[in-house]
Amino acid sequence: MYFSDQDQDQVHSLALESPQPLPDRANDLIGLRLAKICQNRTWTREKRVGMERLYSILVLSGYVGFWGQSRRFGLTRVGMSCRYWVPETECGALGAFRGQCVRVVCIHNGRNGPFLMAGRIV
Repeated sequence: MYFSDQDQDQVHSLALESPQPLPDRANDLIGLRLAKICQNRTWTREKRVGMERLYSILVLSGYVGFWGQSRRFGLTRVGMSCRYWVPETECGALGAFRGQCVRVVCIHNGRNGPFLMAGRIV
């Protein structure tokens, strides 16, 4: 089969594209907690307690934790979240969610990059 140079460029660009994160607008328990945490832009005792409670809720809800990359999900601050369609070819921490829409939450951001948690949106 013969492909023109233009066709080959399109195939390569499609293969290299990764799904883009979408804004998280879910109004479930986790979404409401995240909105409350993000209202206050400074770290107060109330915000720290809120993040600890959110972490407990995420663990009980079956979310998985992993070290991620800010540029992949666009999450740079603790408490930020997005929706992400996991590709069918995904491996690693998100491999369990292939072909599903998940919520990705930034739990910690430090020297090693952000620690994220992901779980299915119900």
